[in-house]
Amino acid sequence: MAWSMARVRLDGAFPREGLHFAHILNEGGTVEQDCAVSTIRKLVVLGASAGGLEALCLVLDHCPPDRHAAYVVIQHLSPDHPTLMDRLLARHTTMAVRLVEDAMPLAPDTLFLIPPGKHLGLQGEVLTLRPKPARGLALPIDDFLAEAAPQWGPRLQAVILSGTGADGSRGLPHVSQEGGQIVVQSPESAAFDGMPRNALATGLVDATLAPENIGTWLARHEVVQRVHPVDEDRTEDTAEHTTARTIEIGMLPTGTHAPASEDLEHPEWIRALADIADRVQQQAGLPLNQYKPDMLWRRIRRRMQVLGLDHISAYAQFLAQQPAEASRLRKEVLIPVTHFFRDSEAFEALAHQAVPELLEHLPPEQPLRAWVAATATGEEAYSLAMQLQECCDTAHKWPSIKVYATDIEPTYLARAAAGRYPASIVHELTPQRLERFFTQQGDDYVVRPELRAMVVFARHDLLNDPPFTQMHLVMCRNMLIYLQPSAQQQALRRLHYALVPGGYMALGRSETPACLQDQLITLDSKARLFQSPHRARADNLRQMHLSPAAAAVRTPLVPAPTPSAGPMVEALQLLCRRHAPPALVLDAQGHVVQLIGEFGALLQLRAGHPSLQVQDLLPAELAPVMRQLMVVVAGQPGPVRSPALSLPGLKTLWPHEQLTLVAQRLDTSGTAAQVLVSFETEQEVRRTEVAAVELTLGDTTREQVEHLARELDMTRAHLQSSIEALQGSNEELQANNEELMSTNEELQSTNEELQSVNEELYTVNGEYQQQLEQLRDLHADLDGMQRASALPSIFVDEHLRLQRFSREATLLFNLRETDLGRSITDFSHRLEFPGLAQELQRAMHTGQTVEREVRSELGRWYLARIVPFGTLNTTGTTGATSTMSPTCATDTTLPVMRRAVLLLVDLSSVRNVNRLQAIIDALPLNLAVLDFTGRIVSVNQPWMQFAQDNGDTELRSTGPGQNYLHTVRQAQTGNAAHDEDLRLIEFGLSAVLRGERQHFEHVYPCHAPHQPRWFALHAMHLRADGGGAVIAHYNVTRWKCARKEPSDAIVQPTP
Repeated sequence: MAWSMARVRLDGAFPREGLHFAHILNEGGTVEQDCAVSTIRKLVVLGASAGGLEALCLVLDHCPPDRHAAYVVIQHLSPDHPTLMDRLLARHTTMAVRLVEDAMPLAPDTLFLIPPGKHLGLQGEVLTLRPKPARGLALPIDDFLAEAAPQWGPRLQAVILSGTGADGSRGLPHVSQEGGQIVVQSPESAAFDGMPRNALATGLVDATLAPENIGTWLARHEVVQRVHPVDEDRTEDTAEHTTARTIEIGMLPTGTHAPASEDLEHPEWIRALADIADRVQQQAGLPLNQYKPDMLWRRIRRRMQVLGLDHISAYAQFLAQQPAEASRLRKEVLIPVTHFFRDSEAFEALAHQAVPELLEHLPPEQPLRAWVAATATGEEAYSLAMQLQECCDTAHKWPSIKVYATDIEPTYLARAAAGRYPASIVHELTPQRLERFFTQQGDDYVVRPELRAMVVFARHDLLNDPPFTQMHLVMCRNMLIYLQPSAQQQALRRLHYALVPGGYMALGRSETPACLQDQLITLDSKARLFQSPHRARADNLRQMHLSPAAAAVRTPLVPAPTPSAGPMVEALQLLCRRHAPPALVLDAQGHVVQLIGEFGALLQLRAGHPSLQVQDLLPAELAPVMRQLMVVVAGQPGPVRSPALSLPGLKTLWPHEQLTLVAQRLDTSGTAAQVLVSFETEQEVRRTEVAAVELTLGDTTREQVEHLARELDMTRAHLQSSIEALQGSNEELQANNEELMSTNEELQSTNEELQSVNEELYTVNGEYQQQLEQLRDLHADLDGMQRASALPSIFVDEHLRLQRFSREATLLFNLRETDLGRSITDFSHRLEFPGLAQELQRAMHTGQTVEREVRSELGRWYLARIVPFGTLNTTGTTGATSTMSPTCATDTTLPVMRRAVLLLVDLSSVRNVNRLQAIIDALPLNLAVLDFTGRIVSVNQPWMQFAQDNGDTELRSTGPGQNYLHTVRQAQTGNAAHDEDLRLIEFGLSAVLRGERQHFEHVYPCHAPHQPRWFALHAMHLRADGGGAVIAHYNVTRWKCARKEPSDAIVQPTP
């Protein structure tokens, strides 16, 4: 396989174990130094819980081999049961399967499994183990993904499979933020869809597939190793900039496409990125040109990996053809990486340095206002609200708390407003906060109404929309690091403008208000906490550019006259401004409908939600007069006039010494009634001389006071009785509440533990189901073996109870199917084996095989073989098992289960063969059997003895396996008569072997050194077993000498 070179960044998080060659290149492209890099191209993490075993098997069955990938399986396992996962999964993959041990290095083409009772960690390419928490909810998938994502970045692929709960969903944002890929099993195919659905709810999933398709997807979507741009603010833990360096790795196959133009200064790259930004802003409303290019490149590159595109221009073209991709890229950029009390040091700094000062100087009846920008899914806003409430409890001051939480993404705001979070937040919140501010509903935790009422969620674009005002605290953490410097300054000025004098600003660990250094005081540089001693300067306001949409909403309170109004209307308005007193037009509810004239500072907008209620706009001295005037004018057809008012503090708001309010109902032609209220001086009242009802404040006020006093007395009496009744009830409720809180805490803890145990037991059950399937297979194999062997076999337990038997055993034992479970001693048999029961017990007790030949009543002989077997519980090894062996007799462990099998092998035919062989060996003939090629198949004892006596001691020439015709040809010596005998023998034997002759006979001399000898050769053709021949040599020397024939006479063979 050919290999191509890829250029990737080398930073502190790059794994150093399991290394390969590399070259570090400087910015000029020359080799700076050599180093070693990992041979593992990607890490695949598979998380599963209840029902996950079946899904894992399906994934591995369809997962192509990958020599450069390491797989880690994190399964919820019971700590009280040994796992069989390694043996079960090994049947579904060709990879090596290993249970993780502490400090075990990763290896390619290997599947690593989490052991029971442990949590898995990762340091580079080394897997670490730590004990599982004894109590509480365990989330091993979330923990591992959160550790692995910053280290492996885009080389990480996370897979969430079947399971209950939400484990994994809190770790997925880390994977997505670092450019990794996320695959989730489709809920329809999962045995338990809790984990898949919670993962899908994050909105970060790249693919939702059936388990049999996941392996192919992972193999097809190769990770991109080519990363030129270096994000200097990539992590929140440091704000220090690093020098951009790249390395070349010789381990990417040529089929893997990495982007070819990732240089941020390349013209083609700039054009493509600008085109992408324009389309996303037009179609999704997100101004990508205000984000850092290197951050955008990471998000775009991840989408390219998912889509299988190898060039940024190809992605720009795809974006133009698929408008829906703009929304996907928008979500990719706006990743909600957050959790409760993220960076606890920052909240501690707020609690000790900012909030106490705010509470000490906060005026009575004034709410404590805070603004959390870029709140994402609301965890940070709720965290701040909880922190403020706890600080109020500590200071024994309880002002109204309002936290305005804003974000640009509506889907995240909807999740935040719902206030529903997975059970994994138990690791982020203390038990006290969880109990006080949340209620558990099913597998989720829901924000309590009292906490929810403190937080107001609203869509707000920090870069384009007008800022909030009159805020005591603003918080914007870990969002500015992704913006261009100009956008950062614009956002910071908006945040600063929102603060009241003495307000506080909290930023992320990598963020600094550089453009506001002369306007802010640094309280805690590590926690990034700042204070604004003064109101924001006017130049800050001028530098906050509003979008056209935001500027359009700034409409005046009194609408400008329309062009069709004409000059007469304009003349009347001019006369009113010059000569008429200022006046208000109010509706029936007292809301200002229109303003006439100039009011100066007489009308004021107060802090908080804007209101057009006239009593909220007037000074406190005039509000009661206006209220009474509105009551009286409602029942009068003409005008109603208040007495001349000369109130303290009025001179600061009104240029005259006295003020008179004149109210009159207007004729609105059938519409809702409106009232005209004019603010007149003493001279204007005398000049108009209009008959009006005089409002007598003294009498009216006296009547109102008397009426209110009577109501107050009645209210006090009712209140006193209610207080006395409630005090007793309150004491009882407090006692009951304390008991219920204690019980609820115990039940919540028990529920979490039971849920975890339930998932673990389901996993154990899945393993047992796999074992049952294997046992069924073994049972079928055993039945097949019994039928194939056709041997009588009987299985008994340690009490000699019949467990199973073969069909052939019924020929020797009187057995039926209904006899299973009965003792073997209850049945008669046809064997001469009186000690059968004792031998069975002895074999199971000693663990040694017993063999004995026994005779049946019909005279047939059998080899009775008793083989013990069973499972032993090895002392000192939790859950370990071993198979009983002959060494068990000296083992100190006690068997949990003893079994034995009795096999009977029929020896009758073997005995007949042995008898026949003995008869053949007793004959005074040298006999041999040849196959059709002349190879010696078998010989008798006289043949072997003759060969050994005549020099062939090891039967190398005339023993079984040797070709007899070849031996005859090699025996020629050059003697004409001797060689002629050998040729005749070879010719005759060949004819018999071919079947051309049925027999052949020949007498030949075979003299010993001191004795003349003659032998007769007789060969007979074999028709069975593929042909061949039987040859016999017998000594005819006595017969030859009796006939006194010449020693060299030759007997011609007969046909």
